[in-house]
Amino acid sequence: GTVVTIGWYYIPVLKENLYELIPAFVLSFLATWIVSRFTEKPENIEEAFIEFEK
Repeated sequence: GTVVTIGWYYIPVLKENLYELIPAFVLSFLATWIVSRFTEKPENIEEAFIEFEK
């Protein structure tokens, strides 16, 4: 998000057309979603949640 915001700010063509926070949010969301899709959840995560609730 930060890299997109800084890059967007310093490229005049992009800065004139769209506020930099919007693409930064979208690309950050996509990066988070893609990483979560390609990584496996820990096997004992359900046990950790149950233990935490006690």
